[in-house]
Amino acid sequence: MRVTGIAPDNAEYFETLVPRGALDDEDLFWLGAIAEDGAACAVMGVGVYEDMAYIDWIYTDPDYREKGAARALLNTLKILLRRIDVEMLQISFSDDDENLEEFLEMEGFLTDEDGQIFSIPVHELIYSELLERYAEEHHAEGQIMTLSELKRPDDLYDYLARNGIPPLRDDEDAASSLIRTDRDGKINGCMLISRRRDEDLEISYLLSEGQAGGAVDFFVAFKELATEMDWQEDNIIFTDRSGEVIRLIETIAAIDIDSYTVTERKTGLITL
Repeated sequence: MRVTGIAPDNAEYFETLVPRGALDDEDLFWLGAIAEDGAACAVMGVGVYEDMAYIDWIYTDPDYREKGAARALLNTLKILLRRIDVEMLQISFSDDDENLEEFLEMEGFLTDEDGQIFSIPVHELIYSELLERYAEEHHAEGQIMTLSELKRPDDLYDYLARNGIPPLRDDEDAASSLIRTDRDGKINGCMLISRRRDEDLEISYLLSEGQAGGAVDFFVAFKELATEMDWQEDNIIFTDRSGEVIRLIETIAAIDIDSYTVTERKTGLITL
């Protein structure tokens, strides 16, 4: 089994093993495994943030499983990360992927529950009676704009860093992530919206400082944005790690959030 870096000159060789366009993600670096018969058999996409790395994608062709491809990728990754002083490696995965969980535990990862992922149709949120009323009656506590309208984008990166949030990924669309500023132009909240590889939308983070109605500002703005961007037929994804998002969506859309659970998630973590 041979492991190689994936670059533009050999990306085509591995592209059948990843979601369409994934190898173009500039926030990740990719490793590929080549079997003895010359076939591209496994890939791993990895991101690095300060002293933490995360496995964004790992996949082995079914015909080459249990032949050491994933282990070869992981061993090479560990060597590379240690060279750049990365201390921890993390992965998030579906709890029904028992083979991956078993593999991670054999490789020394500590695995634990990571929470639930929910998915609701955008139209159920933006056309709810309550949000319609909010849109008519609610007065925003500050100015809300898209990231592309922010005069100094670096202000957002500083704000996220102060709140312990990693830098924006490429798929966090500058036209759709929402920023709120106070009267002095200081950022005091944001809703980061990303487009997932499965084409669903995802609320990555919601931060809202100030009065209780502050978070509602973002959903009113999201309603306007979703209409403008024609997102009515999409789904919106979020996790139970954001209690504020859950409470608001349950209230606004008048739904039982548990009925919209799409998967349970686990996380694996290893010290390098």
